[in-house]
Amino acid sequence: MMGVGGKPVRILMVSEFFPPVIGGMERHVEGLCRALAARGHTVKVVTLGWKGMVPREYRDGYEVHRIVGLFQVMGRLYSSRDRRFHPPLVDPVIAKTIATMIKKFRPDVIHCHGWITYSAISAKRKFAHIPLIVTLHDYGFICAKRTFMNADAVCTSPGWSECSACAAEALGFWKGKAASWAISRKTIKAGVNQYIAVSNYVKDVYTRQLNLSEGSVVVIPNFYNSDNEHEISAEHALSLPEKYILFVGTLSKEKGVHILVEAFKMVRTDVSLVLIGIKKDDLRYAVSDKILVFENRPHCVVMGAWRRGMFGVIPSVWPDPCPTVALEAMANSKAVIASMIGGLSDIVVDGKTGLLVSVMDVCGLAKGISSFIKQPSFLTQMGLNGRRRFKEVFSSVSVVGKIEELYQSIVKEKKYPEAF
Repeated sequence: MMGVGGKPVRILMVSEFFPPVIGGMERHVEGLCRALAARGHTVKVVTLGWKGMVPREYRDGYEVHRIVGLFQVMGRLYSSRDRRFHPPLVDPVIAKTIATMIKKFRPDVIHCHGWITYSAISAKRKFAHIPLIVTLHDYGFICAKRTFMNADAVCTSPGWSECSACAAEALGFWKGKAASWAISRKTIKAGVNQYIAVSNYVKDVYTRQLNLSEGSVVVIPNFYNSDNEHEISAEHALSLPEKYILFVGTLSKEKGVHILVEAFKMVRTDVSLVLIGIKKDDLRYAVSDKILVFENRPHCVVMGAWRRGMFGVIPSVWPDPCPTVALEAMANSKAVIASMIGGLSDIVVDGKTGLLVSVMDVCGLAKGISSFIKQPSFLTQMGLNGRRRFKEVFSSVSVVGKIEELYQSIVKEKKYPEAF
């Protein structure tokens, strides 16, 4: 057990969403809370809730409070009633509730995730002595779409006019315009003591766009806990070919599925391509006896596919901040061919744990796939290297330890000045 001055730390974890709402950020925060509580720290979670959700519960050694703001009761505002986002501005109802919880709980540190941060910053104004940390899981504090993408390319000239038009097209006219205006005010900079970027790419983008100092942003990646995997039941097991390469993720253009299919068709091989994910775009690609698609499968099925596959391919077009799918592959001792973009450049060590190729480089991707298929012994060594790197850098033990050290540093040293 670690703590400040030998004592456990009291942590108010403020997260926009939390299970049973499921996503990459939600899984990360849940795993972080579980690990911190297991190490002896006192953790209280504040997250969004709405009608039908349990307002308060205890789980795995920590407490979860679900609070309802002005916008969560307006179900018609949301395209999905299961993900009622906090807007990128202060919700006075949520801010007041968080302030009350701060006063009662008396945390040593406040750790925020997502747009609910805006209300947490407002709530903390009366408690300036308590440090506030924000994890930058995506690009939501500089991009209303959270993707840092304009059409099918990485954004190169973010500004009010460009961003509002882009967001309006994706989110709807009024919501897009309003969200872009709120984000353009850059109020996220007020009241934050330390930022955690989940990759160097994310850090570079934020320091540039928000003009943050180098020391105000520390890079700590997401983690993946391979100990929580369950065995596949017979009813969920997939009928997979003997030899295959694997893609896992949303079946969308942003994930580069169309690039992968095009590249795979250029490879002469008896190996199959297996795609597992949720279909998002109306992508048109021919499914054949060598290209197999499985939609909406449980996570245990995905992990079973990783264990049996030859290697993974992650041909992302968008700058995915820290894709968990790459960590899953490495945890299962699989080499990875990935796009040289976003957090993938941090995760995959080119030539050692996998191969990095240029974004949308169909020929380069096809060449890499062909090369990997022809070198099974090389693949095995890369997979072992990846497994070793996963344990050293991306395991829960490694990542949670770094977050603990940050808590200790910022609380013990009373590093309270705002991080401009």
